[in-house]
Order: sequence, then C-alpha cells, then structure tokens
Amino acid sequence: MERRIKRSTQPEEAIQLLLESLADRSEARAVALVNGRKRVLAAAGQPWDIADLREVAEPIARGEGCRAAEMIDPSTDVFSRPVTVGPSTVYLAAMGTRMRRFGEAAVAVARIVREGATA
Repeated sequence: MERRIKRSTQPEEAIQLLLESLADRSEARAVALVNGRKRVLAAAGQPWDIADLREVAEPIARGEGCRAAEMIDPSTDVFSRPVTVGPSTVYLAAMGTRMRRFGEAAVAVARIVREGATA
C-alpha cells in the first residue's frame, strides 16, 4: 500500500516532499538530508533544529560523540542513518520524540535518487 499522497518525478522535489511527510507523520520536529560536508540538501522544520542536525548527522550515524550533540536537550531523540547514493554517502537525520519510519525513509531516499539518475 502506497502511503504518500504528494509525489514528484523530480528527485529533489520528491525528497523534499518525503522529508515533509516524515515530519508530519512522526513526532520529529526537524528532518534533514545532509552530505558529508555538512551541507543540507533538503529539510523540514525550524532553521535552528536543522542547523543542529547539520552538525550531528554524520557523527551520530557513525556512533561517535560530538560537542554539538551534547548541546541538544537530553529529552530530544536524535536519529541519523547513512544513505549510500552512488559513490557518495548522505545522512538522513531527525530530531524529536519517538522517531518512526525513518529506516524505511532511508531506503526511499536511495530509491528516489537512483530512479532520478536513470531517468
């Protein structure tokens, strides 16, 4: 069963819609796709939360500590998962409470990019 209502054939827009949908359906207050140089490729949420995700996405995904993560309220859950896109790795990161469906979202991001590359 397909859950998404908004769709796009453009990879960048499709990823943005996916992140917005994740933020709406979960208890995430911010969701971001960040590259290894801390560049935000797409995001949904407040700018200050997205800035925090930019700093913590890679270290959290690697299981490493970082000063930026220590500054986030301890009652906030932070999720980050690497997504391999061709020869590159990007990070799907979110913060809020009870991160749901983010494993599925990482697979969806990779699929969207893969399909966009072959279109």
